[in-house]
Parts: sequence; C-alpha cells; structure tokens
Amino acid sequence: KDCWIGLRYRPKTWIITIICTVVGLLAGLPYCFDSGLMTLDIVDNYINNWGMILIGTLECLAVGWIYKIDEQYQKVGRLSVLVYNSGYLVSLILGAILGVALPIHPATSLGIGLALFIGGWAASTCLALFLAENKDSQPILSQLWSIMGWHGADDLRNKANNCVRDTEKDGVWTPYSWKMELQALYRHDCFCA
Repeated sequence: KDCWIGLRYRPKTWIITIICTVVGLLAGLPYCFDSGLMTLDIVDNYINNWGMILIGTLECLAVGWIYKIDEQYQKVGRLSVLVYNSGYLVSLILGAILGVALPIHPATSLGIGLALFIGGWAASTCLALFLAENKDSQPILSQLWSIMGWHGADDLRNKANNCVRDTEKDGVWTPYSWKMELQALYRHDCFCA
C-alpha cells in the first residue's frame, strides 16, 4: 500500500538515477560560478531564518491540532473542533496582518490586531461550545479542554517523560540512547515534572 506508485508504474532504476543526477546537477550548478558563495549565503540566510520559523510553526500545528484529533472528535464532535481550530487560525492570521500592516501609529495598529485576534478567538470558542455534541454529559470546563486542549502534545509529553525517567529512581525501563539525548536537551527534574 505504501509504494503504489512503484508497483503501478514500475520505473526502471536507471531512469530514477538519471533524474536524481540531473536534478542534483541543476540544483548545484549556481554554486559553481563566481557568485556561488554569495548564492550559498543567501540560501543559507533564508532557510535558517524564515524556513526554520515556518517549520517550527507547522510542527506546532501538526502536534497540537492534528495528532490525536480523533479523541477531540469523539468528545465534542467534528464540527465543534473544526470551528474552533479554523476560527482561531483565521483570527490569528488576520490579527497579525492588521497589527503589522495598518498605516497608523504602531501601538494603535498592534492594539487593533490584538483586539481582532482576541475577539475572533472568543467568538470561535463560544460558537464551538454552542455546537458541541455531548453538552449534557460533560461540564463546561471538560468541554473547553476537549475543544481547546492540545491532546497530541500532552500525549507526546507523557511518552517522552516515560522514556527519560531513570530505572533506579522511578522503576521505568529507559532506551539508553534516548535518555542521554533528551537529558542533554532538558534537565531531568524539569522535564519529568
């Protein structure tokens, strides 16, 4: 199922090799001229500054809103979750654009953008609560957590905490390489709290 393209078209390995070689040659050709070092500096600057911000934002979006979204659907319904997520994202983008792009005093512009974001977020939250399916069986705070909570991020945090804990201290088996790598990033006591 994973390789349906390979099974359907059955490309020859020499064709794939030629395509990859030509693409690599064309991608590396600009670096071979006199201005190659400047081109490398420009590409490096944009990838490390803007590309990393975009990748970090997309990772947060994937972990927070897409991973484990089925649990949210089961608790409050698909429509409620989609209304909240889309309303939050649209109000965030519009608030940021207006906060930066309005041709007035910067503090006023940022205030308008922030007010638009908070108003859109509050409206999408209220509408999502109104559209929730299991209103009678859950209290309001449980519904809010089901709509707004990052269930995927919480689940990944619990899994990472279980991987980092020490066998002598907590009695949990630890993959040796993960333990050292994660402890290098985070202090053990802070990460497992």
